[in-house]
Parts: sequence; C-alpha cells; structure tokens
Amino acid sequence: MRILEVQGITVRFGGLVAVSGVDFHIDHGEVVGLIGPNGAGKTTLFNLISGAITPSSGIILFKGDNITRLKPNEICRRGIARTFQLVKLFSDMTVLENVMLSCLFRKPRVTKDEAAHESMELLDFVGLNGTESLPARELPIGGQKRLEVARALATKPELLLLDEVMAGLNPAEVAEAIESIKKIREKGISIMLVEHVMQAIMDVSDRIIVLHNGEKLAEGVPCDIASNETVINVYLGGTISC
Repeated sequence: MRILEVQGITVRFGGLVAVSGVDFHIDHGEVVGLIGPNGAGKTTLFNLISGAITPSSGIILFKGDNITRLKPNEICRRGIARTFQLVKLFSDMTVLENVMLSCLFRKPRVTKDEAAHESMELLDFVGLNGTESLPARELPIGGQKRLEVARALATKPELLLLDEVMAGLNPAEVAEAIESIKKIREKGISIMLVEHVMQAIMDVSDRIIVLHNGEKLAEGVPCDIASNETVINVYLGGTISC
C-alpha cells in the first residue's frame, strides 16, 4: 500500500525549473533512496513534500490525501517529518529540551514529565543517552545529526525524510547511522533518504531514485541502479557493489 505518491511535480523559480515532472511513490514500510549530483533537485523535492515550498504544478498524496498546498506544520502533524542537510537545532537549549519541544509540538497537552520520559527513550534509541544535559551546540556533528533524527521521531512520523544524515561522519559513525535507519524501519516507519555515501544507500534502500537536472533519470532496486550505465556516467563514476 502506498503511503506517499508524487504525481508530475514541477517547481519553477523564475526561469529556472528546479524539479520537472517527477513521479514516484513510497510504500508503507519501504526505504527509498534519492541520489543524484549536487543541484539535481533532491533537497528541493524534500522541501516540496514537507511543505516548505509550493509546487508550480503536480500533486502530492499522503495516505491518499492531497497535501500539495498544506503548510509544513500541517504536514508534520499528519505524519511526515524530516531532517535537514544543514542541522537546525536550538543550540543553546539542552539535548533533552530539543527533543521535548518536538514531543510538545505533536501533543500540546502532554505533561512535561511525559515529554521528558519519551524524549529520554528517543535519545537512548539514537545512541545519545548520557548527553541529555549538554547544550546541543556541544555535541559533535555526528551527535547533532542523531539529535535531529530524535527530534523528527518525537513527532511520531509515518514517513521520515532524511537529508544527508551521514555527511561528515567517519566510517564508524556511518555504520552506526545505517543501523539506526534499519531500527527505524523496524518500527514500521517509511523512509526516504538523500545521501552521497553510496555504499550506505545501497545497503539500506529497497529502491533508489536518481535525479539529474531536476528530472527523474532512473529508478530501480540497488543492483539495477549500480549497474545502470547512464547513472554511472552521470553520477556514480564507477561501479559500486550492491
């Protein structure tokens, strides 16, 4: 069953067409990778799905409902959460307070103690237990990315959009991020992720969509994408094991 369906989505900024006629879907519980060169339209597509920008044409359906022109807070409350390529945290607040805010956004009538308890469980889930009293700015980049994932999960999403959560991480941190994505999937949450760490995206994705110049260049299972000559020439630059 499809949780998200994007139909002919196009967005123009003046004379620039950033995304052009893109179609795809995500099934319940599926992990879909989104790859392509810088400037291909990947983050723009995330902005469209999450309501940060409005498309020039096309339709976005979430669980069968048209969310094309809803505001970001409305889309989040319906069950879509995202992280950002450039981490956006409340840097002067503690790690725990950052997650608690997301809990309170989802359910304003929740008590402070309930929000704190749930937030501590999420920090443990993403591997940040023991950091709850630190100011968010004191976390290393890997920790900040984990915190942003915890904040997104605190909104109880059914679809999670992950924008380059592995960028800037060392190999050990990448391996931990891969395991976190698998654990999130085990919770029944559908995932779409933008990533340039190709071996990681090949490992966790059921399907991969390739964007180039704002258009869908290819779509398929990881092994098909890894061996696609056009994708290799345009983006991968060589073969990748799958």
